[in-house]
Amino acid sequence: MKKYFNEKQTNLATFLGGPIAGGLIIYRNFVKLDKKDEARIALSVTFLLSVVFFVIIFKIPEDKSGQAIVGLLTLLYTGISVLVFRKFLKRDIMQVMEEGGKRASYWLMLAYTLGGILITITLVILIGLGQAPFEGDKLTFGVIENEVYYDKGNVSLEEIQYLATTLRHYGYFDDEIQNAVRIEKNDEIFNVQIPVSKDLWENDDVEVALKSLRLSLEKSLKSRVNLIAEDYEINGQLKQKIF
Repeated sequence: MKKYFNEKQTNLATFLGGPIAGGLIIYRNFVKLDKKDEARIALSVTFLLSVVFFVIIFKIPEDKSGQAIVGLLTLLYTGISVLVFRKFLKRDIMQVMEEGGKRASYWLMLAYTLGGILITITLVILIGLGQAPFEGDKLTFGVIENEVYYDKGNVSLEEIQYLATTLRHYGYFDDEIQNAVRIEKNDEIFNVQIPVSKDLWENDDVEVALKSLRLSLEKSLKSRVNLIAEDYEINGQLKQKIF
């Protein structure tokens, strides 16, 4: 006997698991109703909108306004789920229920929700790999083109060259693994953002190396330097520590 997800389950899965979880449940309902064309369209639109949403999220600043935007996006894709269900599914599902159809269990809804979350994490990782690590203009150094990001007019090409040379000396810029940093100047203080795994922040050897790098940069740039280690958590939240 065919079982269907109702409106409450669809909206709950979307809210908890994101647009992909809701899209998968809508897709399953269309399949159970033998509406294969609608099912394919629902699946295609789900992944297209999800990519758009996640690309937007990567551009959102890490502050309270950014958190508010993420909240609005959550309400937006949940609202889309509500509209799609009511316009294209509600009447048919109510009819099959009256004819003896059964509601799918909440355990099955949870399985689809978790599946949607796993797909979302994978998609976010893939999108993240395709994003530039920092904003701004870029200069490359070395055989494998290690990257220095900066804003034109904020730092000079000579200062960027000093940075790249020092990073080369410390082995962060080499010819085996491509790395990237960002440099900017605020009130004669240089902020150098450098990706470092959060798991290494409390490592004594790493801390000594980063502090030594900072001192060398201050000598090269003839100014104070904030060396900012950065890492992203699995939820996309940026974490930083100044050395």
